[in-house]
Amino acid sequence: MSKLTAPLFSLGAKGSIGKALTFSTWKGINTVKQKPDPANPNTSGQQTQRGYVSAANLFWKILTTLDKAAWDLAATLQAKPMSGWNRFTKACVANEIAQTTPAIGQNYALTPGDTEIDVSIDVKKLADRTVVDSLTGITAYYGTELRNLGSSQALTQSGGAGEPYDGTITGLTNGTLYYVEIRDDDDSVYMSGIESDTPAA
Repeated sequence: MSKLTAPLFSLGAKGSIGKALTFSTWKGINTVKQKPDPANPNTSGQQTQRGYVSAANLFWKILTTLDKAAWDLAATLQAKPMSGWNRFTKACVANEIAQTTPAIGQNYALTPGDTEIDVSIDVKKLADRTVVDSLTGITAYYGTELRNLGSSQALTQSGGAGEPYDGTITGLTNGTLYYVEIRDDDDSVYMSGIESDTPAA
């Protein structure tokens, strides 16, 4: 970086000339430097990672409003500030790496009842968004504290192949707010964001 006096015969200059030089001001000093040329080797690893993000972006577009709100809430628990879309994409990339058949949840729904909450979620492939059947580790984790979802309830396809994974969380306290998140215990990955609801008589 070079310091300048009257750059380009002016009091100050900003911007680039072709692809060669960039003029700017740094702490009140006129400077010029070679215009950076960011490296983009486009390795196979980079292409794979970009494919994961692209698949996540396509899937995000078909999520319901409740699905997205659940990921927004889950994002608040991350160490670094991020959006629901960022949290969803992070989960999708992790699932692409960890799962034999990479998948994520859609149409996540809670239905409260008397001392119970029914849970339902579609599990679909990230590649083509078709239903994944016969998973054994789909589990609802729940609790009354957002950061402490210590109880669990296994979910199954009670309706058969092609249907949502569902189950009922029982023994709850009416009038108390519960947070619920879906995970795949077999691969230790997240299948949904966090929804909440309150059982009532």
